[in-house]
Amino acid sequence: MRRVRVPAKASLPGAVASRKGAISWRARSMTAGATRRSTIATPSRASAAARASGVASAEKRSIGMGPPAAHGSIAHAGRRRRDRDRVWHAASMEQPEELVALRTTSRRARADEWLLVLASEGFRAGVRGSAQGFVLEVPADERERALAALAAFERENVPVPPAPEPPALDAHPVQHALLVASALLAGFVVTGPADGAGAALAARGHAHAGRIQDGEWWLALTALTLHADAGHVLGNAVVGALFLSAVFRAFGFGVGVALVVAAGALGNLANAAFRSAEHASIGASTAVFAALGIAAAHSRIRRRAALRGRPVWAPLGAAFALLAMLGTEGDRVDLWAHALGLVAGLALGALAAAVPAARLARRAVQWPAGAAAIAAIAGAWLLASSR
Repeated sequence: MRRVRVPAKASLPGAVASRKGAISWRARSMTAGATRRSTIATPSRASAAARASGVASAEKRSIGMGPPAAHGSIAHAGRRRRDRDRVWHAASMEQPEELVALRTTSRRARADEWLLVLASEGFRAGVRGSAQGFVLEVPADERERALAALAAFERENVPVPPAPEPPALDAHPVQHALLVASALLAGFVVTGPADGAGAALAARGHAHAGRIQDGEWWLALTALTLHADAGHVLGNAVVGALFLSAVFRAFGFGVGVALVVAAGALGNLANAAFRSAEHASIGASTAVFAALGIAAAHSRIRRRAALRGRPVWAPLGAAFALLAMLGTEGDRVDLWAHALGLVAGLALGALAAAVPAARLARRAVQWPAGAAAIAAIAGAWLLASSR
């Protein structure tokens, strides 16, 4: 058992004094605590007094007395409203609306269009993916009104069918283009290269600027049938066949040949008018780029409806881009002849496109036009040979 040591009697007064000290310290602590409690409680009493004063002021304002409400009370009311709205929003989140499928499509753009239409009408809609495609969903109670809104939108925005392609005036444009290319190659076999065996003939028929300025206009036609070498004529035959097929399809074989020959000759005449008297050129490339201009003008005027959604000047831009790619390379390339042939083709093509296609399709127009083109070339060579 633990022993406890009892202090001696002699130490009793000290113990009593120590107890008294402890009691006095405890009393001081209680007094300080009370003081602190009273100090802390003072703001509460002040706040209570302020609230009481506010209530009194509010009562005074309600009967027309006292100053207007302070900004703090308005902000307090705003906070209460926001808290109430958050409670209502939380309640609505706890009870989500039932969504039903309205329409399904495999194209996301179509689903987004429906969603935009419904959103503009104030519907709460959404799109989700599924195995069948994209599903447009709306609340169940808005399904019928949403269907009616989409139906009204589709009635007001009926898609316009694409414009029909203009009818082809030549049933075999590719075959006829290859026929003209073959005639060009055959003419080269007859005349020979201008840099070699055909030099004498080339001297008679080349587009000499000085002679053309002096009145020998037929040289603008004869120069279209002359070429410097095999590579020259082969390039013109291949590229020319591509452009001629488009011209023949648009204007027919006879009218197409007449337009190309006339535009090529105009290009050579304009080139001679702007160049020095010593300048001379040969080759069918002026007529080739004239064919390009004729086809571009037809696309610009006749096929304007078919070009919906693209710039209407796109055919002309494409024509000049091809001129830059195909008509500027080489040391002996006559760029001005190519460019002026293109411009002449654009002008004649625009004039021909203004004529109704039904009138151009007549044999009474096609055959005389083609015959006139061939006769013009033959007559030009007769005039050149007689000089």
